Amino acid sequence: NAGVESGYRTLVVSTAGGQLLTGFLAAEEPDAILLRRQDRPDLRIPRSEIETLRFDSVSVMPEGLLDELDPQQVSDLFSYLRGLN
Repeated sequence: NAGVESGYRTLVVSTAGGQLLTGFLAAEEPDAILLRRQDRPDLRIPRSEIETLRFDSVSVMPEGLLDELDPQQVSDLFSYLRGLN
């Protein structure tokens, strides 16, 4: 949570109709945003329907995910992830 990359921050959208939607900002257009949601189709939301937008400060990565790994395993994992670029 200390350093959440922008592509992994959850966007919270409050609509004029009273809905509270969450997902990842997939695209921005002059008149709408595209919200990428888990296990659902992307949702295009017209800007005219958006009351507020804010990024959640908490990472989507579960807390304690690396706690069961020893330091070498954590190092190996990050080396692997860096190699995916």
